[in-house]
Amino acid sequence: MLNDILGYATLPYFLEGILVALRIAGATLVLSLLLGLALALAHNGKIRFLRWLVGGYLWVIRGTPVLLQLIFWYNALPAIGLRLGGELTAIWSLTIAFAAFVCELSRGGLMAVKQGQLDAGAALGMSPATVFRLVRGPQALRVVLPGLCTLATYLVKETSLASVIAVDELTLRAQQEVSRTFQFVAVFGGAAAIYIVVNTVIAFVQRALEKKLDYTRRKPPRDLPSAPGDQPPAAEAKRLLDEVVLSEAPPGRPHVVSARGVVKQFGDHVVLNGVDLNVRHGEVVCVIGPSGSGKTTLLRCLNNLEPVTSGVIEVNGVELGTRTDRSGARTVITSERRRVRDRARARVGMVFQQFNLFENLTVGKNLAAAPIRTQKRDPEEVRRVAGRLLSAVGLAGYGNAYPHQLSGGQQQRVAICRALAAQPSVLLFDEPTSALDPEKVGEVLQIMQELGELGMTMIVSTHEMSFARRCATRVVFMDGGNIVESGTPQQILENPREPRTRQFLRTVLGDGVLAVASVPAEGDEK
Repeated sequence: MLNDILGYATLPYFLEGILVALRIAGATLVLSLLLGLALALAHNGKIRFLRWLVGGYLWVIRGTPVLLQLIFWYNALPAIGLRLGGELTAIWSLTIAFAAFVCELSRGGLMAVKQGQLDAGAALGMSPATVFRLVRGPQALRVVLPGLCTLATYLVKETSLASVIAVDELTLRAQQEVSRTFQFVAVFGGAAAIYIVVNTVIAFVQRALEKKLDYTRRKPPRDLPSAPGDQPPAAEAKRLLDEVVLSEAPPGRPHVVSARGVVKQFGDHVVLNGVDLNVRHGEVVCVIGPSGSGKTTLLRCLNNLEPVTSGVIEVNGVELGTRTDRSGARTVITSERRRVRDRARARVGMVFQQFNLFENLTVGKNLAAAPIRTQKRDPEEVRRVAGRLLSAVGLAGYGNAYPHQLSGGQQQRVAICRALAAQPSVLLFDEPTSALDPEKVGEVLQIMQELGELGMTMIVSTHEMSFARRCATRVVFMDGGNIVESGTPQQILENPREPRTRQFLRTVLGDGVLAVASVPAEGDEK
């Protein structure tokens, strides 16, 4: 019996049949991947009509058997004048059926990529296509690979359904051989053995691809320092930063950043309510206030990550998020391509609270991605700049490490270097130390202080009052989407005029620390 099964498993007539099946499966898999990814992007997109259209397609395809679909297309295509033949009809039908499964797998993979990484790519001036190619696509592929390979094995087996429309693949040939010899067990056992061998090969390919794509399993580079490096002395760090940081004043502009009457709403909720803020070159503006006061939203609007509801934001003379015509009428820009272009022209860098490093790229590639891909700068020069930046923050030798191999403080230092590598004229910090251990906070604040001393224009959302007192040229207090008070660190932190500012500082600093403790609070003067 085993010899008979082995004989049929190596029969050239059967091997020719599996080649037909593999031809159908291979073509179907490629087309399903392309169509399924397009459907997933449409389903996750902003165009409601496309979302409904894809949803209806998925509902029909998932609700009907694949065999029924195959028979339908075999009869429907000739009725509309398309005579494709059995093999092409099988590819057509299986592609439409399996694209639905690929669509759902792709949606899961795309949603698994953290939004913060997409925001970081946008903040660096990358187009959505570039972010997808470098970050979102590879990370999503790692997530969906097991499902795709399982789908591939299922597809190889489903080619057997093509036998009902007389496609001369392996299963049909096995049926024909049984009708001639009546050796059911030997014939179908041989065919099954062929299917098992093919799917075993797919399983080995899956393991190899998983190992290649899973960056979380990669070992740290051999030349990675065994212990975190100390930051260089302040003078040395300044020298290294000064060689790569652009801090020239823009010619002929009194303000690098100008926000006038900025309003931002999410539905009926007003997050920013007519904010006015002007920042001169070289200023370090610290924005303080309670959680939910609009600090982060303001920074995201200043970098065009969030479109404003109304008002005007200009950075380096570039109007972000809106367009003003000759008559003075303003329209909000919805085109992502124009927003990306304006963001790149404005040269605004941003450091996020949660680091938002590209997890699938090494530290060096994180720094080089935007300068090379978006700004089209010389790769050798970019690598030289990246090396100096890493040396300046005490991370020399970490260029080949992955973000997950670094501590939180090291990741935030890399995030600062990544923003600086794009040579911004304005640097935004969104609570850069709130996600760090207390012992690591000083490392990041020291770098920020050195950048301020070098003349880098910075807007910092922070709860670090000591940093604001020591390094800021101006402190802005926000509450309820409004700028309540603005002034020098001494004025705001030691002698605020507004009762709400005093109340907040008492909560943060305590009566024993706040120098203005003796100033009557609201309601005390009676």
